[in-house]
Amino acid sequence: LLNINPVSSTPAKLSGFRLHFFGEAGMAEAVADQDGCLHGVIHVLNDDEARRLDKIETGYDKTFAMAVTYDGTEVEVFVYCRNDEAIKRGEGHDNVPSERYLQILSE
Repeated sequence: LLNINPVSSTPAKLSGFRLHFFGEAGMAEAVADQDGCLHGVIHVLNDDEARRLDKIETGYDKTFAMAVTYDGTEVEVFVYCRNDEAIKRGEGHDNVPSERYLQILSE
């Protein structure tokens, strides 16, 4: 979708975060939550791809965390979390994401 090509992708879970949908379009974000747990995919990117993604994901800060793959391997990862400036700007009220957006997230 974003024309980003990971070197590898591995399913994993990330404790200490939860999924939240914000704004008019119901965009997804990871929110720190000590009781939370997200399931997703670790995408390993080369340096050029990582820089491209950083340019796309404006309004977010990288937060480092430890994820655990489904085989039990711990991996240091970064998570894009909406930064304070973006939160203060606001996105209107929070809406439910579209079916198409949910499909993209699950792929």
